[in-house]
Amino acid sequence: MPLYEYRCRACGVIHEVLVRGSEPDVCPSCDVRAELERVISPFSVTTPGGSLARLQKARADYKDSQKDKRIAAREERERHQH
Repeated sequence: MPLYEYRCRACGVIHEVLVRGSEPDVCPSCDVRAELERVISPFSVTTPGGSLARLQKARADYKDSQKDKRIAAREERERHQH
């Protein structure tokens, strides 16, 4: 059973759908009928450069999330001290 990507024309969300015989006719996000169009899916290729870029982005995202947590903790402490 093939896995396809569909974009809803009503809400714009792209969904992966496992097709079992017939095309889906309802958007899983907004439940609008007959507004799905199949999108050409890029195939997956792993390259050393792509892997490195994903790793660097993940590290940057983690660093940002840690910074946000420290700021939130500091604000919480300051709020409780006053």
